[in-house]
Amino acid sequence: VTGATKTGDFDSSTIVLTGANEAYSAFILNGNPLLNNELIHIGYRSYKVTLGENSISLAKQDKVMLYGGSEHFHETNSGIAETSTAAALAPMAANLGLKTVRLDVEFSSLFDVLEGDVLRVNKAYQLKVQGVIDELKANGGVDEFLAVFWTIQPYGGYTGGTDLPWARHTAPTPESEEYLRWLRINGEAARICASLFPDINGYETWNEPEILNGTLVKQTGENWTVAEKARILTDLMYYYNAGIKASNPNAKLTTPSLCCSQQVVEGSFAVTSQDFLKALYAAIADDTPVYGYSEVDTNANNYFQVINIHPYTIYKTTVENWTDFVEGFHDIAVLNNDSGTETWITEFGYNNSV
Repeated sequence: VTGATKTGDFDSSTIVLTGANEAYSAFILNGNPLLNNELIHIGYRSYKVTLGENSISLAKQDKVMLYGGSEHFHETNSGIAETSTAAALAPMAANLGLKTVRLDVEFSSLFDVLEGDVLRVNKAYQLKVQGVIDELKANGGVDEFLAVFWTIQPYGGYTGGTDLPWARHTAPTPESEEYLRWLRINGEAARICASLFPDINGYETWNEPEILNGTLVKQTGENWTVAEKARILTDLMYYYNAGIKASNPNAKLTTPSLCCSQQVVEGSFAVTSQDFLKALYAAIADDTPVYGYSEVDTNANNYFQVINIHPYTIYKTTVENWTDFVEGFHDIAVLNNDSGTETWITEFGYNNSV
């Protein structure tokens, strides 16, 4: 289960299942031990827990999977504490039997953008990413990886590259020359990334775009409308997907991870997460081609193959309601003739303050 990696880190407001087996007995739902120390499997293939005396499935296996572990490693994200390393997570992964781990790959660190928009690989950062993968495979037993494209654009500067006018969480104005350049650079970055790291099986487009004031905003700092943001992200996914598949046809691209807001909150969320997913499907289904292309493509599989969600339990506090909510994302896919698309839970934790 994702969210953190330290064992025994529980406070009075939030409980996240983490680390080694002794943590399970402390994981409580509505006054009942959620796991009762009985873990059948957590990871890519199947999972089941015990609630009191009733054995339940958190979500039907043909609809939802619980992605194994999630960590922002110091090696691949310098803003993360030095104690958060692959070497620290590996024994926990081995103890849990985790087979899947989510990690960062920052384009801003992996590439310099040179004249003519040629991308030069930063070898030092490439080796750091590969080192994390190698450590988790060798000492953690992990065999599948999901990479978060944590920054959505490469920008030059490490060794004299040409600076591009895009801060970490912004995008150029759609339907502009700079916007097309941005999309093409991203697609090429995805292609190179997929060729550099064949052990990475999945890629995540963005993290929690429903959040206002800081995630995917205009260069002025103002917020895009929901429809504008959905259009930008579907364009971006199309270029990402084409680049990834050119290097690794078997890799999967996920939607931006949805933080599972269930209500509109002024200043925080302009839309619920399920409505944001609907907006992504609407952007794909309309008669506007992806920017830079002449033909309309309404096949969602050419944009993403996985719906990516973070269903923290801050609003839905019972297992039954939580499960219904999680499966609701799959139901939206079905309504959009996309029933074959998987749903992955890549962050999750239980909040007992509500």
